[in-house]
Amino acid sequence: LECELYTLSIAMQAFIEIMEKIAQIDEIVKNNKNFSNIITTLRSTTQELLGFRCES
Repeated sequence: LECELYTLSIAMQAFIEIMEKIAQIDEIVKNNKNFSNIITTLRSTTQELLGFRCES
């Protein structure tokens, strides 16, 4: 159970970080940036937070 709770807490932290990035993306939209930049940022951030991409 302890391991499952730890895994859940990691997933929730990643979710919160993703939501924070979405809030930042909202600011990009308000600044009239290109929609494809929003999708690229969201895709990149999600992959990084979920461990599918290494930071350089």
